[in-house]
Amino acid sequence: CLVSRAPIEAFQASSSAVDLESVEFSNVEKGTGTCTSQAVTLNKQSGVVTSDTANLAVGSSETLTITNSRCAAATDVVIVSMQSPCTAGHIVVTGVTPAVGSFAVATYNAGGSACTSAYSILFLVLC
Repeated sequence: CLVSRAPIEAFQASSSAVDLESVEFSNVEKGTGTCTSQAVTLNKQSGVVTSDTANLAVGSSETLTITNSRCAAATDVVIVSMQSPCTAGHIVVTGVTPAVGSFAVATYNAGGSACTSAYSILFLVLC
């Protein structure tokens, strides 16, 4: 599984393409969702997912589970990056685990303070 920890600045909600420097994915399905109990269903090839945790403590981690029918195999590649950080903390993506019909995103607060707001990640599923 490929994980990108750098922001994907070219990901625009109003665009139908994702530009990763010189690589472009055209006509990409996009969606948004907000987790409930660290889980959300978002059956799109790409999207932005907002956590439901607004108080992740320093040194704490959590796993967001995204149910997604575009994940057809545990060997699919899912690229994940931070979209919007939480306030006060510093969330990093530490891993992505694809499965049939879903993928899990592990995050960690590496900051010096607890988060005081939710954060958002973005993803791209490559089959």
